[in-house]
Amino acid sequence: MKYRADIDGLRAVAVVPMVLFHADVPWVSGGFVGVDIFFVISGFLITRILYDQARTSGVSIIGFYERRIRRIFPALFAMLVASSIAACIWLLPPDLVKFGHTLAGAALSVSNVVLWREAGYFDVSSELNPLLHTWSLGVEEQFYVIFPIALALVYKYARNRLALVLALAALASCALCIWITVLRPTAAFFLLPFRAWELLLGSLLAIGAVPALHRQSSRNIVAGLAMLAILIPLFTYSRTTAFPGWAAFAPTLGAAALIHVGAQGSFVTAMLACRPLVYIGLLSYSLYLWHWPILAFFKYRIGNELPFALTVALIVLSGIAGWVSWRWIEQPFRSAALLRSLHAVARAGIAAMAAALGIASVLAYAKGFPGRLSEEAQRFTEIAASPEHTRIYDYGRCFLNYKQGSADYSEKNCARFTGNAKTKVLIYGDSYAAHLFAGLTAASPDTVEIRQYTATACRPLKSGFHRCDDVHDGFFEKILPATDADLVVVSAYWGNYYKRVGGETLAQQLSDTLARIKQRGKKTVLVGQSPTYPRPVPYAMAMMPSQASAGDFDIPAEDWSKLNRLLKSVADAQAVPFVDLYGYACSGHICHAARDGQPFHWDLGHMTATGSKYFAAAIVPYFEQARQAESR
Repeated sequence: MKYRADIDGLRAVAVVPMVLFHADVPWVSGGFVGVDIFFVISGFLITRILYDQARTSGVSIIGFYERRIRRIFPALFAMLVASSIAACIWLLPPDLVKFGHTLAGAALSVSNVVLWREAGYFDVSSELNPLLHTWSLGVEEQFYVIFPIALALVYKYARNRLALVLALAALASCALCIWITVLRPTAAFFLLPFRAWELLLGSLLAIGAVPALHRQSSRNIVAGLAMLAILIPLFTYSRTTAFPGWAAFAPTLGAAALIHVGAQGSFVTAMLACRPLVYIGLLSYSLYLWHWPILAFFKYRIGNELPFALTVALIVLSGIAGWVSWRWIEQPFRSAALLRSLHAVARAGIAAMAAALGIASVLAYAKGFPGRLSEEAQRFTEIAASPEHTRIYDYGRCFLNYKQGSADYSEKNCARFTGNAKTKVLIYGDSYAAHLFAGLTAASPDTVEIRQYTATACRPLKSGFHRCDDVHDGFFEKILPATDADLVVVSAYWGNYYKRVGGETLAQQLSDTLARIKQRGKKTVLVGQSPTYPRPVPYAMAMMPSQASAGDFDIPAEDWSKLNRLLKSVADAQAVPFVDLYGYACSGHICHAARDGQPFHWDLGHMTATGSKYFAAAIVPYFEQARQAESR
């Protein structure tokens, strides 16, 4: 296959924003789309090699896999070894066990499946997993296992329909991707069936299924639009963008178009072929491998936004590590200077996989080596892993899990009151409403009775998400008319939704919810955003056990003061009392996260029983205020 410098330049366009995005450079908010560009490039290059073989000497499956092992394994396993050493030194026991799971998945090219299976609703954010980035390699390697065999068979028995078969496979995968992104976004992100269409776009280009553009002006226009289709998502998408789904179309189609017109030339592909971009593109695989663990380990230890100077230093360090890996690991193995025979490649590959699996097994058996920590630090890490936290939320019953809808809610068991209470309070919202249940129940006087109608990930809004709209409609059509509650506490994790849709949309939807509750004759209290943290609070305590065990434990949190001012303005407009839980616990962006060795949160923001009681003390006084406000 003829070498194409513009493809290396396109790799640079993908990997540089990705590194900056993972370093939290704010203006590259959509750098994650670089993976999708890589998928298209990979599909094109792999299919081109196999298709050329099929038309000449026939597809060599063994030869293909030998080249893949030489290309992927050496730098990958070098990174896995270095990351394992750092993980044993820096990670806390529960995270070291999870690291072992991902290590085994990476060695077997199924880390995407491992990460998908471990991504439950209450799982701690995986953004600090040093091997998180290996999910994309899992997708590609699984594609490489299936595709060469499938291509060889189709070429042999249905050669004239090859383009049709690939196109139908791409359309099926694309349709599944759009559908599943709405229902199961984590599966859509991690799993091959919903990502294969991106690689197959490159495959269609490789077999010449897309007609060439013969006019230079047409190629320039297409190339310009294609580059915009890549650049706009890089700078406008964010972590809250529903992805992949429809949002993946722009970067993948843009990458495909640039590859297509680049074969004949355009002003954009000429720029992509410039020497600096080509050089970065040559380093792109190693740079991709090494930048993420370097950034993740430092974020893990600091537990806050990286200082600017450190961010710059880590980006430079990532570049140096990428160059060293490319020069001294990738190049010798790819050129067969090392492991000169197929048998040597196979033996080395099997040995590397066995070693990684052995390390992962030891980490799991040793439970992350908790003996490395003091007894107090061990206690804090055990708090984060305890299943008791979700039990106090009444998870799966009155607090609906992510598989349940309004039909699964029992009004008799969850929304009916005894009749003896002076004030009957119904909590409505998502998990950030459910975590108030235990504390309000314990902190309320005997004259107050607490019930809840809550559901995972479903804010008390009409948001357009099918399951949550069903929960929302059920509240107004079935629950609210039937319940004898006289006060509704509305609470949620407002922060992510605020970032996704903006303040205006959130304010409009929330105002509608509050107005509809008032129309039903119910009093209302609106609870603002409570503190959230960059790492689980017990883990932060485990890293500073002596400080965490005595008195208040104050640590940096995400600043939600602006959001809560917006929420208060909505509450004021509806004449509804507002409780600012962030302001109650925080001064600036430093918040009370624990007291006397008892954390208020067990993950990034969900409350423990202790925390629920602490924050309930700020809410209970508003019950009387709500009654008085409504009676005037």
